[in-house]
Amino acid sequence: MTAGDAGAAFVAGRVDAAVTWEPWLTRGKESEQGTLLVDSSSTPGLITDIAVTTKKMLGERKGALQAFYRAWAKSVDWQKEHEKEADEIMVKGVGGWLKDPATFAETRTDITFYDIEINNKLMDPANEGGILTTVTDAKTLGEEAGLFKLDADPKSMIATDIVE
Repeated sequence: MTAGDAGAAFVAGRVDAAVTWEPWLTRGKESEQGTLLVDSSSTPGLITDIAVTTKKMLGERKGALQAFYRAWAKSVDWQKEHEKEADEIMVKGVGGWLKDPATFAETRTDITFYDIEINNKLMDPANEGGILTTVTDAKTLGEEAGLFKLDADPKSMIATDIVE
């Protein structure tokens, strides 16, 4: 089932546990049977959305990728100052059960949109718990689960200079 359906099923008492996101995390922990085991506030960097490209594209279009990042950073700054307008724009992109700006706003309350400051900290290779830790952990888990075998240093998989 989808993350939203899992959250709804948990709140309705139809399942004993669920992996979900807001607003279902809050609704779940507020329910009679609810206990929040883990969320992204207690594990910074573990649950994050990222942009991925190939080494070839990075080499050929690095300037365009840097421009894409600058546009992202500007949009995050704009969203912080114009939340209601931003919610109305973003619901058009996600649709589904989030098509109502009020529902989207409720869901967004516990989402951190990574701005320049957060990205710089996350991408810093010296930051224990940053993106290097996340990529290293993902590589280890994927290999241990037999999903893939990757002969690469996790540090080589991160283009930190895009956010600098």
